[in-house]
Amino acid sequence: MDYKLPPLTDEFISQLIFCMEDQGNIYYLDLERGELVESNSDKSHRYLELPPWKPADGYRTMEKFVSKLRNPIYRERLGEVLQSGKGVFRQFKDVLSQQPTLERLWYYFKDREMRKQILRWYEINDEAFRLEALGEEAPEERPTHLILEDFIFTTNYESHKEEVDHLYEISKEELISEAPHALDLLREDGNGVIIALTLNGQVAGFIRYKEEEEVTKITFYAIAKEYRGLGLFHALFDALVETLQTSEVIVPFIGDSLKVLQMFEGVTHQVISKSISLPIEEWQEG
Repeated sequence: MDYKLPPLTDEFISQLIFCMEDQGNIYYLDLERGELVESNSDKSHRYLELPPWKPADGYRTMEKFVSKLRNPIYRERLGEVLQSGKGVFRQFKDVLSQQPTLERLWYYFKDREMRKQILRWYEINDEAFRLEALGEEAPEERPTHLILEDFIFTTNYESHKEEVDHLYEISKEELISEAPHALDLLREDGNGVIIALTLNGQVAGFIRYKEEEEVTKITFYAIAKEYRGLGLFHALFDALVETLQTSEVIVPFIGDSLKVLQMFEGVTHQVISKSISLPIEEWQEG
């Protein structure tokens, strides 16, 4: 009898992930009934082993997550956990629990990795599915929707002036230390600001801007270190454009903030200015 895998619905994927993560039991897919069943003695072709997901797979997924993490504080902390050798999984979860946004990003990342494993399993065991999926690759994406649960966006500068100004001074000094001549490129003026607040009211980041006729110019932006690399700037920018009356926005990139440029790659834009810092001695020697 020829068996066929059941349709790959979200509900079935969730069931598969649950069974894959359950290290205390062994599950099979009953191809005749299209259901997941616990271990049994019948080893006929009717029963198919699930995609493997051992502790080593979980550890490799944690390593991959940390390697892609752009937040320097939590990348270092999680990296130390992975090197500790004892209670790694528990320690990893404990660190993530300190930052709810990061925790949600981890579960999102792990879910995507497990879904990729399931897709490969389907391709191996189902000829029709393999032909249908040929050449397709799940796109990488920044799940900005996840962080909206952890932040509030406001334009009320006066209520948060002290914190915003403090973050501005810290970020400005940090930027100047990375790019000593960047101060000449910064503009402190602006007639508006959009602020990201944590749920307990702390300032996590801001974008300062100036609206001029049909163009809005961003004059400065900063994200507190503990919230970098989580997609907060993207969410801040989304919140900003929803409030603007102009049809165009100009975004400056200086120093480390050049990394943000990739977020605009999928949208038509024009490079209107570029500056480089060039060591004269090295140029002359070359």
